[in-house]
Amino acid sequence: MVKMTLDEMGLGAAERLAGEVPSPTHFDAAPWIMRGLVLFPTLQLVDIAATQRRRRRWRRDPQSRPRRGLWMQHILLPVVPNLLAALTLLPMLSYLRGFITVFMPDYSWIARISGGFAIGWGFLRTHLFLRAMSER
Repeated sequence: MVKMTLDEMGLGAAERLAGEVPSPTHFDAAPWIMRGLVLFPTLQLVDIAATQRRRRRWRRDPQSRPRRGLWMQHILLPVVPNLLAALTLLPMLSYLRGFITVFMPDYSWIARISGGFAIGWGFLRTHLFLRAMSER
């Protein structure tokens, strides 16, 4: 019995129809990409914890708050991972939404949850940091 992943099914179809044994091909990237999708919500939770820890430190020690000139380090750079997580939503906004929902339910749910959360958290985080920068 030959083990195949879903992405390899069509590759050996012509050889099977001809009565031959399909040549072994292994695309190990697809399962690892699907496993890697779990990193999006995990990294988002780590970002929330780090943001809350930083805000508590700023409350205890107002001198450690960022100055207005450091907006890129505290606002722009942390938004980049949120934008990357939001990019997972792009296929769900296209005409492929129905196909993805039926044939890739794990991706569709991770994209909806992480992508939607990334957009909301990006705005909320930026607001929190701008408010902390303006407090003195």
